[in-house]
Amino acid sequence: MMRTYIGKFCAIAILGCIVTTTGCSSPDEPIMSKAGDPVIAAATTEARRALPIFWSKFNAKTPGYSEFALKVGFQARGGGIEYLWVVPSTRQADVISGTLANDAEYVEGFKVGTKVAFGEAQIDDWQYGKDGKLYGHFTTRALMTRASEAERKEAMAVFAPTPLEAGAN
Repeated sequence: MMRTYIGKFCAIAILGCIVTTTGCSSPDEPIMSKAGDPVIAAATTEARRALPIFWSKFNAKTPGYSEFALKVGFQARGGGIEYLWVVPSTRQADVISGTLANDAEYVEGFKVGTKVAFGEAQIDDWQYGKDGKLYGHFTTRALMTRASEAERKEAMAVFAPTPLEAGAN
């Protein structure tokens, strides 16, 4: 089974389970689905396909864009993968460096503010903010049909209507 919480800013996957929780309020009840969920797999594929858009916005450093973050998978104890949000700082070839935006539960020593390095293949999703709304969050959006009305309303208050800005390809 896959346990998933809908939320804004952190995600954890461990031994076939994905848990996404909000960074600004306590976690809601989990949404259950099977490991290898095709909905999540499709959303991850779309997020990875659109990753060049994220990097273009990140590299341009255009005023009005903020809250750049990547959802990155790290090896967890017990052999699973834990997904955490990372605020990127540099990217050189396939090595990206950044700072954790949330605490890990299953990767020892990973706390908010920990400096990490990882490869682009470890990225499962991304976000950036513009005009008070978050773009990206493909995986979170994909799970909204399984969320409560209150969770959907909370998410839509911070998400842009679509994961990509108009005109972004």
